[in-house]
Amino acid sequence: LKVKDLVKDNTADGKKNLSRIESVMSWINKQHQKEKYKNTMFKVIIPKGTYYINGENGNTNRCIHLYDHTWLYMKGVTLIKSDTRNRAIIRTGTCSDAVSGYNGQSNIIVEGGVIDGNTRIHTKKTMHFSGVRFGHDHDILISNVHFKGSVSGLHLELLGVKGISVVGCAFSDYKDTGFTKGINRNEA
Repeated sequence: LKVKDLVKDNTADGKKNLSRIESVMSWINKQHQKEKYKNTMFKVIIPKGTYYINGENGNTNRCIHLYDHTWLYMKGVTLIKSDTRNRAIIRTGTCSDAVSGYNGQSNIIVEGGVIDGNTRIHTKKTMHFSGVRFGHDHDILISNVHFKGSVSGLHLELLGVKGISVVGCAFSDYKDTGFTKGINRNEA
């Protein structure tokens, strides 16, 4: 599945870009509800380019959600956070998912690209977020991704995850806004 109509290099189109990627992810999640497709791996291809992602939408914080059996292919892609909300750029499941153990999402691949938290726009001491969040998931592969620009949080946050491989990845550009009160939490 190739994500279409993304707008390159324009901060003003961050909300549109997020909505277009999220519509593909939502469609995948709906397909997995059908018996015929419940174990089908869907490959989502984001075309090469730099895209701003803005998760600010009224009173909600949105991000790219990954669901079971999803392969997010981003070779040659840079996703840049263009809002100043305390939320991830990519996460598994939804904010309302109440999971424990390893009952979250599974069989996910994230391949290639740069995920940039955009430290330049985060100036408030209350700013903190993890760029990518996986919680209570299993069987995950993250390959050749450059995690850039964590703001008083983690580049890649793994909470109760098993069966994960992080291969050929880079982590850079941590910014401490003071949220952690002087504790250096420069963590990948």
